[in-house]
Amino acid sequence: MQVRNPLDALLTQGRGVNALRCHPDHRRTLHRLVERGRLAAVLPGVLAPPEAVDRLDVRLRALASWDDDLVLTRWAAARLTFWPDLPSR
Repeated sequence: MQVRNPLDALLTQGRGVNALRCHPDHRRTLHRLVERGRLAAVLPGVLAPPEAVDRLDVRLRALASWDDDLVLTRWAAARLTFWPDLPSR
C-alpha cells in the first residue's frame, strides 16, 4: 500500500488503531478526524476507523494500545489462537 502523506502514514502505522498518547504532535488532527467521522473512539484515547470499531482484532489492538500490560485469557485467547468460530463476548 502506497502512503501519500504523513497523515496516511499515521493512520496506517498502528494497523488502523491509534492511541492519542503515542501521537502528541497530532492530537488536534486526530480530534478533527473524529469530528469529521473519519475516526471513532474504541476506548478513551484510542481511535480507529468507524467501520472497524466493532471488529474483534481492532478492539484487541486498541486494548493493547490502551494498556501495555494486556494479557488475553479465556474466550479472547481461545478465539485468537485455536477456536476462531467462538462467539465473542
